[in-house]
Amino acid sequence: MKKILLVLMTMLMSAVFTKIVSGNFSPERKLNTTELNSRIRNRRRYVSRRRFYNNQNGTITDSRTSLIWSQNGNPLGRVTWKTAVKYCKKLRLATRNHWRLPTISELKKLVRHGYYPKSRYLQNQGFLNIQTTVGYWTSSEYAANQHKVWGLIMYKGTVFFDYKTRRYYVLAVHDGGV
Repeated sequence: MKKILLVLMTMLMSAVFTKIVSGNFSPERKLNTTELNSRIRNRRRYVSRRRFYNNQNGTITDSRTSLIWSQNGNPLGRVTWKTAVKYCKKLRLATRNHWRLPTISELKKLVRHGYYPKSRYLQNQGFLNIQTTVGYWTSSEYAANQHKVWGLIMYKGTVFFDYKTRRYYVLAVHDGGV
């Protein structure tokens, strides 16, 4: 055991001596507050770059909300709200049940400002068939009229409400977990 320790110490000292002699050795310097904050900001920016993960099973996980989204933004074409709700309840995707329509706030969180059309961001993240000109259903009912529901048009990120009998697209969501 002593021999191994002696060999390791010799190797370490040799490496340090080589760096000092060659001029590549510089003692660690302390970072001032500005440099430290800058490094933290850059690290956060790097960590937060990847928001969506393609699960390679027809779903995409949102790392910010932990929601799991159906990758296909047009599984049925345009359907009524009632049909959209039934579709989500019956959906079995990636061995998961209990799919649902997203709330208006969940759907709005998918829209990224700075992209035009707004749907391009989702397409760049791995979503497929995101429809831009007609809206998507949500589970959020319009409080002033029980026959209306909130929706979102992906092209501009426009929020709207309309009658449940109209036809819009479906983007199913799962709460995550098992």
